[in-house]
Amino acid sequence: MSQSVAKSSTKSKRTRKATSPTELSLLWGLLYDLIRAPVFLVLLCLGRADWQQALTPLHRMGRFALSARATATLIVLNVLVFTVELFVQKTWSPERFLNTFAFSPQALWHGQTLPLFLHVFAHASLPHLLSNMLALFVFGRVVEQLVGPLRLLFAYGVAAVAATLTSLLAQGLSGQYVPTLGASGAVAGLIALGVLLSPLTITFEALFPMPLFLVGWLAMAADLLALWDKSKDAVDHPAHLGGYLSVVLVYRLLPIKLKAQARFGLLLNVLTILFAIVLWYLTRNGKLL
Repeated sequence: MSQSVAKSSTKSKRTRKATSPTELSLLWGLLYDLIRAPVFLVLLCLGRADWQQALTPLHRMGRFALSARATATLIVLNVLVFTVELFVQKTWSPERFLNTFAFSPQALWHGQTLPLFLHVFAHASLPHLLSNMLALFVFGRVVEQLVGPLRLLFAYGVAAVAATLTSLLAQGLSGQYVPTLGASGAVAGLIALGVLLSPLTITFEALFPMPLFLVGWLAMAADLLALWDKSKDAVDHPAHLGGYLSVVLVYRLLPIKLKAQARFGLLLNVLTILFAIVLWYLTRNGKLL
């Protein structure tokens, strides 16, 4: 009896995983909806179609968005905190706002622990929020489908802590402490994990097909170049670096199968980078022309 239940449960999980919508299936589905739209309108006018069928594209997108529930929950939390920010900014002073939503050593010294949690979900502007949520949606979905919702939340938390500590270390070395806020450090951890676990997954984040490792490495390269050039922009690049490095801690707590998958992904990434370097060198020196 127990074996039968276990087999049934396993089969159910496999079925859910197999039918989980992907970006490609969503795009094909929306393309189908677009192509059939004229025929649907004609049938609707003739009374041979139900108007509720017009909601099919919305149902399709909703199912896609909610198939990774932990990722969707994190996005909702970020949006909710940002919404609260918009309301309180109208009546609060800038100092009170930063003391509540932004993390700084001074806040801890004064016993203010709320920013320690809120700064991971707070954002400075709408573009700041949208860019982080797009990356979270793309990489979070992939990671969650591989490791499950609980491990995704754990990886997000570990990356947030690592990002905050790295940011504090960098600020301490520079002698300048600046209040920080944003989910980018935590998202960076999911980017690194996605690049390791599923580097060849195709994403349409840049509006055309790109492998996940390329999107991830472009983000990492931008942070590394900014750190190398000692960029004076408002981005907390050390926090991003700490988020990327958190993958080392998360890796140690992965199951054996996922560890093997991560090692294989690392090999693919290294070989791809080496190939790109060799290709760039040969092209630069005119040996391929």
